Amino acid sequence: MERRRFFAEISNGYAWIRGEEAYHLSVVLRLKEGDMVELLTSEGIWIGQIVEVLKGEVKVSLLERKKVEALPFDVLLFQGVTKGKRIDWLVQKAAELGCKAFYPMVTRYTVVSEVGDEKLKRWRKISQEASKQCGRPDVMEVMEPISFEEAITLSQQIEGLKVAPCLRGSPIPLREVLLKERKNKVLFFIGPEGGFSPEEVASLISSGFKTVTLGPYILKSETASLMVLSTLLALWG
Repeated sequence: MERRRFFAEISNGYAWIRGEEAYHLSVVLRLKEGDMVELLTSEGIWIGQIVEVLKGEVKVSLLERKKVEALPFDVLLFQGVTKGKRIDWLVQKAAELGCKAFYPMVTRYTVVSEVGDEKLKRWRKISQEASKQCGRPDVMEVMEPISFEEAITLSQQIEGLKVAPCLRGSPIPLREVLLKERKNKVLFFIGPEGGFSPEEVASLISSGFKTVTLGPYILKSETASLMVLSTLLALWG
């Protein structure tokens, strides 16, 4: 039987499952003392055994630390916000593919001008659940919304490989860029519907970004994000 996974905190030699996770364990799944669980903690993934089910928290003994390694590089995805709930799906897939941080980005062609607190809260919940489901040792961070200009400024403070799929700017194949240069951090800038404006492409190039092509077809924004993450994981993972 597959062990259930829960987020937990380690304190005084035990793991503690609290809040919604504790409720799900004890009330929904009806797990009890003696049952085995898998724990996702800041100190890695552990196999544990439930010692005591208390009100609002569960005490678990730590039995064995699993050898699950994080990716040897960090992926930062700056995603142009698109319409509807397609970003929900992308947040889930980005977490499953090992993305370190997800930045909702507002660009010139972004139709959605504002990302509210409820939407941000939902994306963070999706990231947490996807990270738990796929068994990664950490959770993808969903950052506060950021403008294109702010994203460019932030990118200039980060040392890493900077890549932006574009239809303009004499792009070269993504695979060629990834095989030629490898760094500890990769920044992907993905435009919304309509891509990046000519001024934004010029800003990307002047800021040191490699403008790349993803093939002969025009892809939806979320498809482009999924493709760059999958290609990176296949070549570098």
